[in-house]
Amino acid sequence: MMISCKNDTNDRITKEEIFSTSVQEGKGLPINDISAFFSESPKATPSNTTVDGPLLGNGDMGVTMDWDKNRIRFYISKNDFWKTKPGYSKGGPRTIGGVDLYINNVDTENLIVEQTFHNATITTSFPDISKKESLISWVDANHNILFIKTKALSNPLSYNLWIKEGDEAIVDSGEESDVKWGVRKFEGNELNWSAKAALSIKKIKLNRSEELIAIAVCTNMEQEKYLEKAISLVKELSYNKIENLHTQHKKWWNDFWKLSSVKLSDSLLEKYYYASQYILASCSRNEKFPPGLFGNWITTDSPAWAGDYHLNYNYQAPFWGAYSSNHINLTECYDTPILEYLDVGKKNSREILGSKGVYYPVGIGPRGFNTTKYPIGNARQEEYGDVKNIEMEGGYMFCGQKSNALFATMNMFMRYYSTYDKDYARKILPFLLEVDNFWDDYLVFENGRYVVYNDSFHEVGPWNGKGWYEAYGDFNPILSLGMLRTFYEGILDVCNDLNIGQHKKNKWKHILDNLSALPTTKENNTVRFRACEGGQGSGNKIIGAGRIMSYGLVFPSGVISKGKTPKLFSLMQQEINRWSETVESNGNDNNTWLPMGNGFDNQYTTAARMGINPDKILRFLKKRIEMTQRSNLWIESGGGGIESGAGIVSCINEMLLKSYNDIVEVFPNWPIQKDASFHNLRAYGAFLISSERIDGDVQYIKIYSEKGENLKLINPWLGEKIVVIRPSGEEEILQGEKLEIKTSKGKKLMIKQL
Repeated sequence: MMISCKNDTNDRITKEEIFSTSVQEGKGLPINDISAFFSESPKATPSNTTVDGPLLGNGDMGVTMDWDKNRIRFYISKNDFWKTKPGYSKGGPRTIGGVDLYINNVDTENLIVEQTFHNATITTSFPDISKKESLISWVDANHNILFIKTKALSNPLSYNLWIKEGDEAIVDSGEESDVKWGVRKFEGNELNWSAKAALSIKKIKLNRSEELIAIAVCTNMEQEKYLEKAISLVKELSYNKIENLHTQHKKWWNDFWKLSSVKLSDSLLEKYYYASQYILASCSRNEKFPPGLFGNWITTDSPAWAGDYHLNYNYQAPFWGAYSSNHINLTECYDTPILEYLDVGKKNSREILGSKGVYYPVGIGPRGFNTTKYPIGNARQEEYGDVKNIEMEGGYMFCGQKSNALFATMNMFMRYYSTYDKDYARKILPFLLEVDNFWDDYLVFENGRYVVYNDSFHEVGPWNGKGWYEAYGDFNPILSLGMLRTFYEGILDVCNDLNIGQHKKNKWKHILDNLSALPTTKENNTVRFRACEGGQGSGNKIIGAGRIMSYGLVFPSGVISKGKTPKLFSLMQQEINRWSETVESNGNDNNTWLPMGNGFDNQYTTAARMGINPDKILRFLKKRIEMTQRSNLWIESGGGGIESGAGIVSCINEMLLKSYNDIVEVFPNWPIQKDASFHNLRAYGAFLISSERIDGDVQYIKIYSEKGENLKLINPWLGEKIVVIRPSGEEEILQGEKLEIKTSKGKKLMIKQL
């Protein structure tokens, strides 16, 4: 029996409607209309931080470019090319080299460059010559090859392959048949391992009016015969093979954009939403070597903060929007360096703290490499501060913080709850257990509660005068206490799912039940969160002292929510309502709606979760974008690099779909006057959800259940009757404010108002 249901056309819901292919499932996506334009040469390329040139990448090989009147330069780097010399800033990701293009009798200063995101292509035009003449460039989505194709170019084109010199590198070059090559190597006993990279280049005539330059890259991390591989990648190219590779390239990107989408009735927000996802997709597909702070666009040998994996939020942040966007594939690399550091972390804990478990410094590299270790024996006081401060933490830059490994688990739980993937749970379990071993040993149980001692709220170090000593007065920092709650709830869920760890569960529950409360204080008769319960360092400051460390309680950790912690939820809303509307700090409170440094990544998402006025959120989000937007649509942030994109994606997703509190809600905090829709956003419980709202009315909710979990849903039709339609034709009528709906593994269903 079919039931007539309310919708905008009063049509009956059919089985076909559930499985229909909508516009958002691959046709006419907003991304097709999004481009970045450059009318002048980039000013911050090359750069030690974020570049402002056009961006290409396949998740491993990264390419950016600049130009002047004499040449067009492409910079080439790769996620797995690291110099591994111990000592802070002496090691980290390094650039490889690139190619310069020269066009006879053509001034290349006044180019028009367009970067299109749907197909990951850069088009370079020459308005001083002819609008028809151009270069079309792309990095193959499936192979480490940069293609530069000429179109109707009448002037002769020449090129020069260059390899970056300096920084103790060994360089070499040569030619084999019609292929030129160059090598950059870091070798020696001082290194943890040798890094070797080869570039090869070949010019190929396609037809009478077109030719193509192909540049390939290969490293010794891929295979021992890296130079031979780089040469073969371009040597074997033919017209037909290039056409086939390009077809597969476009298909990869088309499939990527189909995984999820949003329509926001706001072109600016859509533009930066998709550009942020493009940036992550371009630099985060090498499962063994994730991107560092600045992605795979490394253009110098001195990237800021060593360009490494900073574990007190910078490394975690770029992935925060990927889980809810259903781009789990982009997060496959996240766990690799964390798990590879496990043995070193155990050694740190044992030798420096005399503790069990793992102790991770602020910054690490791949394969257990330490990027933040000071050379104790050669430390100079004027360079590193008090030598005793350095020795106090074994020469590592822990910055007084014990929570870096703990922070790393937040992303792991986000992925676990988003997928309920048991294989993934088994993969991360050894790390989770070692994090538990650390806190089981490090937490102090006294006066009926668990207390965290000597754990700094802020980064401290030998650069600030007092150094580590300042941190050793801090106890019960608010973010550590919050993340410990998320951690122990998470490890209980993982072990219950895997049916293991029975002998530890009582202890975990005891910690959860008796962990110290989040610290608060009174300021002018107003209760406010406190950075730490007490201490000599940052412990006496209120929450405004640090955005990431404070608002991480809401996102990404999810400790504070309206349903679970209503009093804390109210206090956090009050904190957000104190945010300044200017860039400058407001007295004692340096929180602002327009963060220029740390905080852009999670602050707007926090406001969305807290139910702050959505018009205000979007107004300031757009203003913040406009203040530091770059021509390549990368939002500059003083606190890091690729992390900034998460601030846009996670915020928008959270306003369209909320699920972290075990209850799914569509359009929980989206402006009522703005039409919007989304396709295949991922919710906790392993659900893919699509919905649309027009004139304030939700039209439908489509659910795909990966694991067959029960769906707990806030009724968007204000408690009215709804109908649940399954592919079999079975229908179920429900009513109420909160609904619980049975789902079947691998099946779809649709929900509409009666």
